[in-house]
Amino acid sequence: MTVFLKGGRTLEVKVPLGSYRMKYAVGDKWYGYKHFFGPNTAYYKSDSILSFRTTGRQVSGYTVTLYKVPHGNMRTTQIDKEDF
Repeated sequence: MTVFLKGGRTLEVKVPLGSYRMKYAVGDKWYGYKHFFGPNTAYYKSDSILSFRTTGRQVSGYTVTLYKVPHGNMRTTQIDKEDF
């Protein structure tokens, strides 16, 4: 799944049930899907797997903030473009 989100905006996305590792790219100016944010693009991945599942009649999901939050609980690692 690919999602584009402009800085400062929020977005709600319905994710198919399953387990995923989130990867994202950030930068200042969008150059398109081939070049992303140009040579200064930074790429990240979540350190943990995000599992979307149902338990009984309840669906479990996540709220993700894509900037550092004091005492936040989602760790990320910067990765190379080739690993994106």
